[in-house]
Amino acid sequence: KVRHQGEFYQVEGYHLCEPSPQRTPVLFQAGSSERGLQFAGQNAECVFISGQNKAATREQVDKVRASAVQAGRNPEDIKVFMGLNVIVAATEALAREKHAEYRRHASAEAGVAHFAASTGIDFSRYELDEPIQYVKNNAIQSATKNLKNNDWTRQKLLDQHALGGRYITL
Repeated sequence: KVRHQGEFYQVEGYHLCEPSPQRTPVLFQAGSSERGLQFAGQNAECVFISGQNKAATREQVDKVRASAVQAGRNPEDIKVFMGLNVIVAATEALAREKHAEYRRHASAEAGVAHFAASTGIDFSRYELDEPIQYVKNNAIQSATKNLKNNDWTRQKLLDQHALGGRYITL
C-alpha cells in the first residue's frame, strides 16, 4: 500500500504492479557534466553516453568508471549504453540504399533545429562551411563538448543530424 503525505499532495492506495526483484527501480542516468558524472558514480546502475569516435567513447566510459571508483563503488557495476543510429539490411549495400532512402525523406534542418535546442546555439547564423564556435553554457554538456573537440561546420551538422540524432550511424 502507498501512503504519501506531502506539502503539495496526499495519496493513499495500492500500487498497481509488483516490485522488481531489486526492490528499487533501476536508475538510468544521462549527463556528462562534472555534476552528472558525480551523480552517476554515486547512484546510477546504467548510464547513457554519446561519442563521435572510439577515442571519445573510450574517454566517456573511463570517466563513468572513474566516477564509480571515486564514490567507492565497483566500476563494473555501472552498465554503459551508447546512443547509435543503426540501419540494418541483408547486405551492406542494401543497408546503404536504405540509408540513402531515409535521407531523401528526412529534414536535415529539422534535425539541426532539434540539436540547437540541446545546445542552446543558433546554428542558422553560421554559413555552411563556417566552423562553429564552442560556447560554454548549461546545455547538454556532451553535445557542446563535441563542438569543442571536433571541426564542426553547419554542413557537417546537417549531414549528421538529417535522421534526427546526434549519434553515430552504423
